[in-house]
Amino acid sequence: MRTVSLPGHTPGMAGLLLETEGVLFAGDGVKNAREFCKAEAPPVFYSLDAARQSYEKAGKLARIIVPGHDNPFRLPFRGRKTT
Repeated sequence: MRTVSLPGHTPGMAGLLLETEGVLFAGDGVKNAREFCKAEAPPVFYSLDAARQSYEKAGKLARIIVPGHDNPFRLPFRGRKTT
């Protein structure tokens, strides 16, 4: 596992990436699947721009995201970064 910076909800927010499986434990860095898929961070986030960047990063790194306020979800059309 390694930490992944996912600011947006709060400064310094991070998730944990299980690299061998492509599973990202995002916590509040990704609140739920609906907002993630729409690239629409909730207004309670301190930085909507940082949140959108974190969503983009999460989508590139993970096959499965475990968000802070939803069930885990799979990203079937997104690969994970291998380097």
